[in-house]
Amino acid sequence: MILKHFYITLALFCFSSFVVYSQTNCETPLPPVFTLVSIEPETGITEFTWTLSPSTNVAAYLIYTYHDEKGIPRGDIIDTIWNPVATSYNYSSTGHKYFSSSYVVAAYRLPGSPEISRKFGCASPFSNILNTIHTEASVDTCNKKIMVSWNSYHTTLNKVTGYSVLVSVNGSTYTEISNSDTATNNFGLNDFLSDAEYCFVIRADIEGGLTSTSNKDSISTKMQRPPVWINSDQATVNSDNNIALSFT
Repeated sequence: MILKHFYITLALFCFSSFVVYSQTNCETPLPPVFTLVSIEPETGITEFTWTLSPSTNVAAYLIYTYHDEKGIPRGDIIDTIWNPVATSYNYSSTGHKYFSSSYVVAAYRLPGSPEISRKFGCASPFSNILNTIHTEASVDTCNKKIMVSWNSYHTTLNKVTGYSVLVSVNGSTYTEISNSDTATNNFGLNDFLSDAEYCFVIRADIEGGLTSTSNKDSISTKMQRPPVWINSDQATVNSDNNIALSFT
């Protein structure tokens, strides 16, 4: 019985020693450089690209959404890419329709040989932060004007040189109708077709020939017209909230 307890104790000690050894001998890798985040307007897929971590024994890359709540950064993992030479990833989500999102990438390293269990690895610090561009369009039928607004694309790498407004009318090819500097985040289209569908996309032009595109936001320019049979000289709202028409 004593011998049995001895072997159990020895086995537990060896196992715990292996875990401690594996964790303490996993040298934290250097993070990759996050180079671009862009949305494919028609599919809504968010596309990520980054450079490889300069560290050795990198087994995977981790993709996170990034939040800054009350000044405390944290990341919610989207996916783990078990490919040591991966430099891109496509993410499908409906969130791009409603808001801009920020992301980071990290490298994941295994201690020693790749045969060691994946759970004993360690992740690098987060990369630089990149965000998507979110576009919103609205139509003012009274003033016959379409307003398009978007958020800035923030990057600490190559500088954003300007924003281009792209439009598609009734399914036509996207064409550029405006180009603005980085201080501008809105555009007004003063003349448009009635009873048509307008789709808008914003493109950030970045030094080095890079571009980041936004989501697609579509609106209908169907105009409200009064019935032809109404021919009134004056309309007032009475105390019962009913409309009273007067004729001469």
